[in-house]
Amino acid sequence: MLSQHALIPALLAICAALALGSENPPTAATGETGGPYVIFLGTGAADIKSPKTDSCPNCTYVREHGGRNRRRFSSLFVSPDVVVDYATTGRESMRDARVEPAKVNWLLITHSHGDHFSPSSIVELAGERIKSAKGELTLLGNATAAKMMREHLASLKEPPPIKAREVRPYEEFTAGEWRCKALPANHDPGEDCLVYVLRCGEKSLFYATDTTWFPVGTFNALKAEKLDLAIVEGTFGELTDPAYLAGHMTFAFDRLVREFLVGQHAMKPSGKFALTHLSLHWCEPYDKLAPKLAKEGILVPYDGLRIGL
Repeated sequence: MLSQHALIPALLAICAALALGSENPPTAATGETGGPYVIFLGTGAADIKSPKTDSCPNCTYVREHGGRNRRRFSSLFVSPDVVVDYATTGRESMRDARVEPAKVNWLLITHSHGDHFSPSSIVELAGERIKSAKGELTLLGNATAAKMMREHLASLKEPPPIKAREVRPYEEFTAGEWRCKALPANHDPGEDCLVYVLRCGEKSLFYATDTTWFPVGTFNALKAEKLDLAIVEGTFGELTDPAYLAGHMTFAFDRLVREFLVGQHAMKPSGKFALTHLSLHWCEPYDKLAPKLAKEGILVPYDGLRIGL
């Protein structure tokens, strides 16, 4: 808790940031205590361009108000050097979050769809990275993503140093300081889509997108965890039509996943439950949605939000 002497400068800093129109004023839990932290590089689904042309109320609001209502493709930076999913908006997201290419040594890919994985964008990242970082950029993903990355590298005359390695469901591996476990998602029957658990010391997080209701094996594996942060996709918001549950989550499913994690003591009492992969067309904009779900103990992040574990 801030002392009275520290509180006044902090409030002044927030007011100053707001006066300048900053979209990312200082927040209470920014992970600046020296421990692990995450930055939501992107929190949107595949329809991030829809506000440019769509006249629905949600897209119109995003177009008119901008700010935290805008979202890029879902991606997460995990300190000190891991990124989960990297697509065409990845570099722009990193610039805004002040994450330098040299800080990224490991890419974890959930699946091969274009809003989560872009081989050409990864090559560009690696090209910038080698200017100030040593060693290979290591990509870990399912068989489809690893193969696509290797094929793209093979097509280049001078490929940058990228190592692409396949990981399989339930496989455990290390990514720098993090001990990771790949678990099966339930999304595209044409490939082994993955979600990930990452552990570093006593800290752990769960990242799950794209997926609908988890396979039984994933639920069983999660029972053994003590999560500080669970991040689960909520693509279709409050929709209840079963057609929208074929490959993605709705908030109804998110609530049940949170209930499961809490009921199984798979989340620490202080653990946070956050959403990502939010459709700009089907989900209310951040300004309206975040306060509503906060009342349920569900965090709606915005692009650039930093959270300490």
